[in-house]
Amino acid sequence: MNRIILSAIVLIFSLLSVHGYTLRGSIAGAPTANLFPLTASDITSTKIILRNRDTLSVSEAYLQSAKGDFTFNNVVEGSYILSLQSLPLITPYSYRVDIRPGEVEVHQVVAGHDINTDLGPRVSYPIVIDQISRPKYTVEREAFSLINMVKSPMMLMSLGSLVMVFLLPKMAANIDPETVQQLQDTQKSRNEVVDKVSNFDMASYLAGKSQ
Repeated sequence: MNRIILSAIVLIFSLLSVHGYTLRGSIAGAPTANLFPLTASDITSTKIILRNRDTLSVSEAYLQSAKGDFTFNNVVEGSYILSLQSLPLITPYSYRVDIRPGEVEVHQVVAGHDINTDLGPRVSYPIVIDQISRPKYTVEREAFSLINMVKSPMMLMSLGSLVMVFLLPKMAANIDPETVQQLQDTQKSRNEVVDKVSNFDMASYLAGKSQ
């Protein structure tokens, strides 16, 4: 009886090995990510998700080493979505993987794009999940800069006001008295016109015109 069970198990595994594919890949960091070597926390909290687009079945694979390698065994023919699921690592890409007899076709898909109609460029196999980085949850405070402070709009307005305060009296002292008198007369006449316009009684004007 035990031999029969053992033979059945061997037969099942042999069938899976014949009809299934081994899907291999790795992860790669962005140029400035300083990703490697991966820590133990990176490895244990990161997994690769392979979802069948037709049956919606999901397979998971964990990173096998600090180099970021992963493997899916006994993958049947079909169309899949491969993505990274991790807390310490992020990437803007997922991948569409189409497995056909003797061929594995991989396309890069940018987040937010349609996986059916808006595929990205075809990439090589084994799969390389690219542009992985570590998310930043804090923002560094900018260093003090005197130049940036002087260039701010508020500072420019303050400096302009100070310049006017110091320069206007000196400019007024150098103006000819006759010119000053002409400017005052001009300003006075303008004020009189403004007063007449503001005190104009439109109702009385219209009533007198109608008579």
